[in-house]
Amino acid sequence: ALFDQGLPLEEIAALALKDIPFDIFDELDVDYRCNCSRERTTKALVTLGKSDCLDLLEEQISEGKSDKLEVVCRFCNSKEYYGREDIEEMFA
Repeated sequence: ALFDQGLPLEEIAALALKDIPFDIFDELDVDYRCNCSRERTTKALVTLGKSDCLDLLEEQISEGKSDKLEVVCRFCNSKEYYGREDIEEMFA
């Protein structure tokens, strides 16, 4: 809320560290960069095992949904899709 109000960082630190002396010794620009990739999402699916991946796919298809599993990064919302061939290849 303090950031949203536009309070300078030094004032926020002073409020958070009330009565605790502090020195600002370094200032850095911070950016959020997600390091997700198809390789990482593939590794995540591999941890489920071939049987579970194929079961998920079959369940999805039986519900009339896509014939590809969708894996969504919870940080940047990028999406990767895996069909039956992709799953078979992962475990070959």
